[in-house]
Amino acid sequence: MSVYSAEYIDAATLTVTTGSTSQQVFAKNIHRKALLIQNPVDASESLFVNFLSDAGATNGSIELGSGGTLNMPQGMVLSMQKVSVTAATTGHRFIAKEGV
Repeated sequence: MSVYSAEYIDAATLTVTTGSTSQQVFAKNIHRKALLIQNPVDASESLFVNFLSDAGATNGSIELGSGGTLNMPQGMVLSMQKVSVTAATTGHRFIAKEGV
């Protein structure tokens, strides 16, 4: 049995700074061990997440509805690329944690 260990850090900004505009949450990190992005259960709109390009509602981003979670736990396939998010409304809250 393998035992994994990661220290989680929060993103520097946990709200959308400008509605409908992609913002980087985490930079590319080849040492990333885990990743968690969540749209709060009380959210009234979707949160969009992307690794390959800027996040957006129409460009193939991952859509997280209210309460939706993107969880890349340690020991699973994990993106090392930058992580970006967006939502329609400025000030939209989200949860973002990176395991290092």
